[in-house]
Amino acid sequence: MTFSVVKQVSSRITNIEINKSSPSKLSISYDTSVTKSSSGATFENNSIAVYSGLNNPVGRTPIFTQHNVVSSHEGSVELDVSGCNFLSGEYTIALCVGGTPERTICSYSHLNHGAVVAPMSCAISLVEPIAQTQTGFKLKVKFSLLEGMDPKANGDTLCLYDITGNEFKSAGFYRIEETQYAGYCEFEVDSLYAGEQLTLGYYLGNFLGACAAHETVIIDSLN
Repeated sequence: MTFSVVKQVSSRITNIEINKSSPSKLSISYDTSVTKSSSGATFENNSIAVYSGLNNPVGRTPIFTQHNVVSSHEGSVELDVSGCNFLSGEYTIALCVGGTPERTICSYSHLNHGAVVAPMSCAISLVEPIAQTQTGFKLKVKFSLLEGMDPKANGDTLCLYDITGNEFKSAGFYRIEETQYAGYCEFEVDSLYAGEQLTLGYYLGNFLGACAAHETVIIDSLN
């Protein structure tokens, strides 16, 4: 069975600008994988976290967190972190697709004395071929999170949606049992058909709207 990738999206920081006249202030642009719930409500539970130093922020405590960041494909937020000089210090800025940075961090970028280092982010992709079983079809998904994350301990989930014909129907919900931040997971679905359009979303911590990355594919052939 074959499929074609329509798009891949990762929740990520897209740009950081420092206010040179007031270096405790940042302007951060970001893109979230999903923006609204199935009922059409915009998610407003994201957060931006600031960490000291240039280390991996996973498992660390932020020195500042901006809550209630609105989901958007072209979002922006202004921060003013008292006591920080982003032009001369070493900091890490992270996007979290939830209000709990420890469990929903999905992208980060370093600020090294004013120089912005390209962000790290998560990714997900369906792996070919799709195998047919006696009871349905087996899907294999490759995922890559931020180093140090533990999908099983975090309660991460993979959600599958059928979006054929602009509809939005749940087609599966699967708990990730892997303990490494990068790897593969497999699960079965009862049925697939040629022309079906599917979206796979990787959700951190099983929080509503906390989608770190998603991929949309079209099933080409069942042969």
